[in-house]
Amino acid sequence: MTLKEIKVNSSIVKATEIEVFQKECCRILKSESGCDYYLGYTVSVGPYHIDLPVYRELNREQTKDYLSGLLDVPGLAKNWSHEDAMNGKFERKS
Repeated sequence: MTLKEIKVNSSIVKATEIEVFQKECCRILKSESGCDYYLGYTVSVGPYHIDLPVYRELNREQTKDYLSGLLDVPGLAKNWSHEDAMNGKFERKS
């Protein structure tokens, strides 16, 4: 497991990848401090649908569900990706 820097809400966080969902193109990362968990997923942006990597912090309930094996990680990644794509969060502004 390698420590990497990820961008979460305009902040840089050091985290380690702890689980990868290859088929769904998402991953779970844990902060260097060990207190916070993040979901990494992709969002298709632009007219050519380029996949942009995005990271969001799991809230307490999501973290608890993940640790107990109850969180549908691929489902959450898909929902967040769709939400981000629909609201144009990562589209370039002209």
